[in-house]
Amino acid sequence: MKYIKKHKEVFLLVLITSFVMIWMMSDPHLLGHDTKFHLANIENLKNSISWNNLFPVDAIVSNLSFDMGYGLYLFYPIMPHLLVAYLAKFLSLFLIDTYTTLSIFYVLISIGSVLLIYQLSKKLSGNRLIAFFSGLIFLLIPYRIGTMTVRGSLNESMISLFVPMILLSILAWKEKNWKQFYIFFVVGWIGLIWSHMTMALYTFIFALPFLYYIRNDLKNKIALKRGILAVLIVTVVVIPGIVQTFSQDGYLVFYDGYMTRLSLLQENFLSWKDYLFMKSNYDWTVPYFIPIALILALGVSLFTYLKSKNKDTYLNILWIWIPVFIFMMSPCFPWEILPKFLWMIQFPWRLLGLLSIVIVLLAPLMLQNKKLNKLFFLFLLVLLIQAIPFLQMLKNRPYRINTIHIDDGRGNIVEYYPEEYLEYQSFFEIEDQSISIVSGQAEVQILSNQTHDMRIKVETEDVTTLELPKIYYNGYVIEDDNNQRTKAVRSKHGRVEVTISRSGTYHIYYRDLPIVTALKRVRLVVGMGLLLYFAITLWKNI
Repeated sequence: MKYIKKHKEVFLLVLITSFVMIWMMSDPHLLGHDTKFHLANIENLKNSISWNNLFPVDAIVSNLSFDMGYGLYLFYPIMPHLLVAYLAKFLSLFLIDTYTTLSIFYVLISIGSVLLIYQLSKKLSGNRLIAFFSGLIFLLIPYRIGTMTVRGSLNESMISLFVPMILLSILAWKEKNWKQFYIFFVVGWIGLIWSHMTMALYTFIFALPFLYYIRNDLKNKIALKRGILAVLIVTVVVIPGIVQTFSQDGYLVFYDGYMTRLSLLQENFLSWKDYLFMKSNYDWTVPYFIPIALILALGVSLFTYLKSKNKDTYLNILWIWIPVFIFMMSPCFPWEILPKFLWMIQFPWRLLGLLSIVIVLLAPLMLQNKKLNKLFFLFLLVLLIQAIPFLQMLKNRPYRINTIHIDDGRGNIVEYYPEEYLEYQSFFEIEDQSISIVSGQAEVQILSNQTHDMRIKVETEDVTTLELPKIYYNGYVIEDDNNQRTKAVRSKHGRVEVTISRSGTYHIYYRDLPIVTALKRVRLVVGMGLLLYFAITLWKNI
């Protein structure tokens, strides 16, 4: 009881968050627009987990696109799907289905993110009451809840978990609390990159001003070495996946005008009305509005902060973020002058995920002036009253999913197909698993055919080119019965094409590119080295 009394704000936040989110997720078949994509891949991974395959991580996914080998995880971070798949596999022992498991996972994400906001706010304000209200308000932020319930965007919902960790790591660095710094920095950045690479890029850009905040500490050699070590750990862990992604060329996800198109950015801006007014219903579009009571509280906090003589560089940066985010989400922002890789954000309103975190940290700071306590509680009361009909509306969502179709795991716009899909769609959506002879003459027999692994026997007297029923990704090779390996090429239809000059048995399969394999080995060595170091350190301290 003493422990609970000492940490009553934490326990209260856990209880309130659990109640609100369990109520919101009470019908697990109503989980938002993107849920069918996530459920399909979670179910697919769950079915792959076994004692013989405890870590079913494969960039080329089975059971999609007639099992021709869809390279989903060459581009899309697997971590959130994999975490839910493990949880689903465990909970299936208690007859809990994947729908309910995903709902439970959203509840856990909510609890974790609310507690991290509480911790971050407590560090910034030095006040547990302010921190409690920051956590409570973050729980009720429309964009945060809408990301889960309206869009059903699993990976994007992880942003609310990892960005606060990154912000906490900066404070831990300043405090020379190296244990916390390593945990928050390493877990925060790896988790964010493995959840949503585009938003990780934007978070990195907006985090750069904090170098000014820690500028004096950078002169400290010990602190600098610790910082470099943390950066190296993150880099070694994430770089194989990044190299693997950008070694692929000619896919719809990168195709100019498909996902990265200027019109998409310009059409999805926010006007002042979007911030102020709640819609009568939501389809797939996440709620943009910020409760008016919260906007007023933020305004009062800004006024009191400007009058304060004790200004903090960390808070200054957070205050500056607000107009920057709003400008970037406005119709006036000149997206055309930015590099096209920044267009991958697609929807400028995605920055609401970062803006929401900043707002809930800053708005309750008006409580530092005790004369404003009554005004703040009035704002809070209005916010809570407005939250009830809003949450009830979101609870009654239009998308009902009663059946998991594995092929929905390709994505809503099948963006991980080769560009040839635009012209030769039928070649990717056909059950025919036969091999086409492009040139020459041969008799071809399929000995085995798995997702990205095929063995064939060829009888030919001439040079023969074959097109296989496999989607091409950079990494496919062909190996003859003498173990001579050559690279497969891309056919005009975007499928795997091989040229054979003599009769024999051939093995065509996908493997990591040599550079990716080397980087993964470095990651393994570094990981083992770190585990050994921590084990020795722990042993010495016992």
